[in-house]
Amino acid sequence: MNNSGGVLSAFEKMAFEGLGYTDLRILPDGTLAGLAKVNYTTCLMIGLSEYGYKGRFEFQSLDEAQDSLDIWDGKGNPPGNWITYHGIGGSRVNPYFFEALKPSNDEKFDD
Repeated sequence: MNNSGGVLSAFEKMAFEGLGYTDLRILPDGTLAGLAKVNYTTCLMIGLSEYGYKGRFEFQSLDEAQDSLDIWDGKGNPPGNWITYHGIGGSRVNPYFFEALKPSNDEKFDD
């Protein structure tokens, strides 16, 4: 696979889609990325190649993963409310994910 021109060939696109990847695109740094369902999450997969992938960021929904992929430049962590990362460099949890789940002070709960 050659991404030097920033274009995925029709054969490469068909091959990755056949493996279940969608929304394939080449990021500005030349990394091939796409989305895939894994267990109960939608993952933004990075470093796709004929050998697998280098890492994945897990999102709660397809919409969140698509929005993140649409605006991410491939540097650092993707924007958005990803849950965990697994891949090269180990695994980690997004520290902001759980902050987003906390109720605000304005929310009242009935006892």
